[in-house]
Amino acid sequence: MGIWNIINENFRGWSTSSFAIDSNNTAVMYANSSIETTGDELELIGGIIKSTDSGFNWHPLAGLEAYGNYSILIDPGNSSIVYAGGHGVVYKSTDAGFSWKKIIIDPDLGWISYPIILIADYKKPSILYATDNNSCKILKSVDGGENWVNLDLESKIDNASDIKSIATSMRKSNTVYVLLTGDELYKSNNGGKSWKKLKNNLKGIHQNIVMTSNPNIIYLNSASGFYCSRNGGKSWELRSESGGRLVAVDQQNHEIVYVYSKNVDESKTGIYKSTDGGRTWKNVSKGLPLRNEK
Repeated sequence: MGIWNIINENFRGWSTSSFAIDSNNTAVMYANSSIETTGDELELIGGIIKSTDSGFNWHPLAGLEAYGNYSILIDPGNSSIVYAGGHGVVYKSTDAGFSWKKIIIDPDLGWISYPIILIADYKKPSILYATDNNSCKILKSVDGGENWVNLDLESKIDNASDIKSIATSMRKSNTVYVLLTGDELYKSNNGGKSWKKLKNNLKGIHQNIVMTSNPNIIYLNSASGFYCSRNGGKSWELRSESGGRLVAVDQQNHEIVYVYSKNVDESKTGIYKSTDGGRTWKNVSKGLPLRNEK
């Protein structure tokens, strides 16, 4: 991998903040596509588009309000069930995006530029968690998004701060991790009823917790470093001092990792690949129309 080709040029000027691939049929993809319009006030409009042929052709999905950004979650056990997180609402489709049901969960959760973050319990996909990056609030649903309760994180964690990232184990049901502002990492083994602070040697402002199919191997990335834990988050190893935004982990070989970064190589922004779990990186951006920064 390392040479990229454009397969669709119909979205120049638009931005994509969320992208999801159906794990049961990788030719099926969903993307949030939005564009800023200028008038009396700057406005962000958009929606969700879908491809069934690996991205060659896309069509917009009806039934969603055409404003702002949406996060996208495909039920890992049933590809017909798709969720879209917006501002205070979650949309649910049971027919692969042809129609949507609007569920208001919390008017204070999410906002137009940064939608609600949605994740599912991999073993029990009807269990969902919703949060955003501007509060320490986590909502939970056990019935596929129909009803939600506040996990009341503030009463369970001392001096709880804004949530930076949330993730669920791919192998252990009810195991949830949250990373708070200030690099405080917490773990729950009972679906959020109680939390344990994990001691760590993390430094810098971290962005994403990334799980693998091995419950012990977890990656954590930031602009200041790329970390790996091999014991479920109890301790962390700094693999490289350059991080970025994590793109993907090969779930068949956890040593293969991709990041989008402008820090791995100080002279060039791009997609980088590691085959040794983040210790060394190779630029694989050839063919991508990237804006490089020195």
